[in-house]
Amino acid sequence: MSPVTATRTGDRRPGLRDETELRAGIPSDLPELMRLDERNEPRDLWDVMPSGHETFQMIAEVLDSGDPIRYRPTLLANTHWSHWPDAGTL
Repeated sequence: MSPVTATRTGDRRPGLRDETELRAGIPSDLPELMRLDERNEPRDLWDVMPSGHETFQMIAEVLDSGDPIRYRPTLLANTHWSHWPDAGTL
């Protein structure tokens, strides 16, 4: 796997929302800054604050600067269901 990258609309995995579903409830004049279809999530959400995790730090930088190029992750994506075999077993 490679580090996470933002994707173009036509490059989406099957099963993700289409454009109509994504934009439902969002004002039409609000421009899209960046869209992430995958990212790296902390393995233990209870031990890592968002401010201490690369993904959330970079998302904050993008929002603060308005520059999606600032999202340059070094961690591998792990949001695919296969990375979380115990999900749903709480």
